[in-house]
Amino acid sequence: MSLTIHNQARSGATSAELAGQVDRLLPQKPDYVTMLMGANDVCAWPETYEQELSQFSNNVTQAIKRLTEANQNTKVL
Repeated sequence: MSLTIHNQARSGATSAELAGQVDRLLPQKPDYVTMLMGANDVCAWPETYEQELSQFSNNVTQAIKRLTEANQNTKVL
């Protein structure tokens, strides 16, 4: 089995950048995606973070939805 790696990560990225990362990843038709996201978002949140948490959740949900719609067999970790 052959393994090809496509890294779309950027140090310091927030969940707002997931859509662009997914845009660059979809043409590769990935079967497996590792998503490490959230620490940079949380570090930038103010004390009242309900709106930011909602946006983070939406950004991640939309990224996973797009990946799995493009390939129903995609595994996302």
